[in-house]
Amino acid sequence: MRIFVTGANGQVGREIARVVPRERLYLATHGSDDVSDDRIVKTIQRERPDVVIHAAALTDVDACEREPERANRINDLGTRLVATGAAHAGAYLIALSTDYVFDGTKGAPYVESDVPAPISVYGATKLAGERAALLESNHACVVRTAWVFGEGRRHFITMVMERIRQGEIVRGVVDRLGSPTYTRDLVAVLLKLAELKPTGVLHVAGAGACNWYQYAEAIYDMVDGARRLEPIAFAELERPARRPANSALASERLAGLGISMRSWREMVQDYLGTHEHVGQRSVTT
Repeated sequence: MRIFVTGANGQVGREIARVVPRERLYLATHGSDDVSDDRIVKTIQRERPDVVIHAAALTDVDACEREPERANRINDLGTRLVATGAAHAGAYLIALSTDYVFDGTKGAPYVESDVPAPISVYGATKLAGERAALLESNHACVVRTAWVFGEGRRHFITMVMERIRQGEIVRGVVDRLGSPTYTRDLVAVLLKLAELKPTGVLHVAGAGACNWYQYAEAIYDMVDGARRLEPIAFAELERPARRPANSALASERLAGLGISMRSWREMVQDYLGTHEHVGQRSVTT
């Protein structure tokens, strides 16, 4: 199976490159691989992949709010072009999306059958990309994930670990809930989906949910760090873009595919043991 990967320099792309033999991959990293340039369609056709994993996106939520045209060009048009290329190549498409397509008012984890209602430019452009992917290809699935952490990018865990080492206070938002997801778990599922080839929307995220304060608490517990935590409300951050109050994800479809997700705590512990050399401790799920 030959796989074409967009966004190959990102967290998901790097993890795919780590676990899949290089001869089976086309890693879209060159200038001509810009997903918002229609040349990407011909590039995909030329490479003739069996599967396209579309991980390229503008994921900076506040940047999307400041630059809506850029966000639309990458997240919507880019997905449309990649889906067109995959369809012309006869390839199965997996397009990554986000928990931020929801407004966060449900009061429980969102499942695939819940109706999206984005409250930010980022969420709206990603939802438009979802629809483009499924419209342009009848051999595709959209994978929504959340709060992704892994190699290749600074994220919440790396920030907390830096603060712990420097003896600084970590400010944890208490009124925003989500599902942290390790790229190793996410990519393992993506590769399974590449074999099974389901269609439609799937949610793939760490099992359970937490707010950012609880997330930081768990990291402190796992590294035996003296807690220097300050609870804050999201409004105190004065960010340009709104975030859903609860964007935790669950799935009503994965079990039917024989797939289960580890708890987000297990994922965080695994990451810390692998990347931060933190001793393994038991985790309460």
